[in-house]
Amino acid sequence: MRGDPAIHRARKSPPSHILDINRATREELMTLPGIGPVLAGRIVSYREEKGPFTDISEVKEVNGIGQKRFERIEPWVQVGDGKR
Repeated sequence: MRGDPAIHRARKSPPSHILDINRATREELMTLPGIGPVLAGRIVSYREEKGPFTDISEVKEVNGIGQKRFERIEPWVQVGDGKR
């Protein structure tokens, strides 16, 4: 038994630097609090289908990322040249 996934997520260290959500790989996105392989894949798929994010709040349009999850990742993401 692997244990409670919520406990595992709570222990995950945040990324060592701010990520550009338009350039980050699936693996890099998985370093964000509350973002696992499924959501990281959805973020990548979303930007491939719809184009780059123009504002970090647009990530809330990705299925599975609501306001609470967005608030957890907001300090760790930016778009392009630092637009937040």
